[in-house]
Amino acid sequence: KLVYFKENGDTIPGQFKNKHYLSISSCYVSTLENFLTGVTDESFKTIDRVMSAAGVIKVGEIVLPNTFGMKEIPNNKKELCHKYAKKISVKKRKDDSTVKRYIQLFFMIAVMALITMGIQLPLQSWIGTNFWLNYVSFTVIFFVLLACILHFMTFVKHRRR
Repeated sequence: KLVYFKENGDTIPGQFKNKHYLSISSCYVSTLENFLTGVTDESFKTIDRVMSAAGVIKVGEIVLPNTFGMKEIPNNKKELCHKYAKKISVKKRKDDSTVKRYIQLFFMIAVMALITMGIQLPLQSWIGTNFWLNYVSFTVIFFVLLACILHFMTFVKHRRR
């Protein structure tokens, strides 16, 4: 059993708690179409919901696009499965990459500020030298860019290619 149910309907992880799993899905659409439209996203979300309720740890996910008429799994996907198999069988030491993440965050914000300032250049005739208009336009542009990047990185650009 993946989960046990309490009397009130809550779930308790079963015998597979803290085990690892790899999600594999196939679809008839092309790689590009799957990347842009996220055809397989709902499949992975459903798998993830069930497995997280069971307390199982996700190692990765593999999508096999263009499967219409396919007779054999391509070698690159087999190699990817072997890579994940090695990852599952080896207990990973917890890696603290806090400094690396702060450096990435710093450069991401620096690039976004540069892009925002570049977008503000054509608006100079409208903004002029007014500090508050400059501040408001910078803030709005920056946060719109931030929202777009965060949406893209969290919802759109997963490893589902």
